[in-house]
Amino acid sequence: MDFLSDKALARLREAEAPPDFSATRYTLREFLARGGMGAVYLAQDQALDRSVAIKILGSADPDGAFAERLNQEARVLAQLEHPGIVPVHDAGALPDGRVFYVMKFVQGKRLDQFLAGVPAQCALRCHPMSGAHP
Repeated sequence: MDFLSDKALARLREAEAPPDFSATRYTLREFLARGGMGAVYLAQDQALDRSVAIKILGSADPDGAFAERLNQEARVLAQLEHPGIVPVHDAGALPDGRVFYVMKFVQGKRLDQFLAGVPAQCALRCHPMSGAHP
């Protein structure tokens, strides 16, 4: 039987522990999802009294490559304005070095749930809410 190294266990614990946002204006409320680079949490913006979604880098990033990718993603999204793109409200870094950005919290189904049952060719060409199927 193979065992995980102490370093691997420490990384797993770090990834599973909720990030410490006590030095920010955000209070984490619940975990929403995990992806390749990090996790998304539902949070409360205490300054503006609204729910927000926070995307945060999953673990410490010694060389800064993932942090730069996440910051670049936030900068690009923040410059876009379209009804189908969730706006970015804020970005920052936690004391442990992990970067995050804050988005409007959009309630609803995930895209895969929303498109369930829609034919693939229509999912790419039709607006699912229109009812127009080729």
